[in-house]
Amino acid sequence: MNATAPKTFKATATRPLPGALIAVGVCVAALAAAVAVLAVQGSPVIVVPALFISAAALWPAISLSKQVRAFPKVHVDSGGMTVSAQSHEWRILWEHATQVAVVPMHGLSNHGWLVVWPREGIAKPAPRPHFPEWRPELSAIKFCDLDLLGDSRPEAIETIKKAAGPLWTDTPPRVEQRP
Repeated sequence: MNATAPKTFKATATRPLPGALIAVGVCVAALAAAVAVLAVQGSPVIVVPALFISAAALWPAISLSKQVRAFPKVHVDSGGMTVSAQSHEWRILWEHATQVAVVPMHGLSNHGWLVVWPREGIAKPAPRPHFPEWRPELSAIKFCDLDLLGDSRPEAIETIKKAAGPLWTDTPPRVEQRP
């Protein structure tokens, strides 16, 4: 659309991070308690439950840290936008879109989603966490949750506005909110 310098925005919001840190803390505390008891008493009665608690806390900590690492990157250039997370990538070209906007989603996000209305016949993205998804209530593609961009959100919106050119709208179609 417009001559826009390519720019990549990384997700910085880390909502699951406190949970991961708490789980790791519990894991480390249980493991330290097990080692301390074993060193002092040598009794496996307390060591076995402490090791079990440690292992049980480690699984959610690893799971939450994978979610944090899986947050997407949004790449914007004069040809379109790309979202990539882990080894997956999805791109929409500006020529395949009819409209681009930020749509506030009551109850789901304080800031809203970056939404793209595709031209007829454009393939919809496969469902994946933190990835663009087809939203039937919008008849559009939810490209990304702008909350995940954290402090870079305003710059991302300005870059997308410039790159999308006439496709950008500040007044997206009305969205029917679900309770």
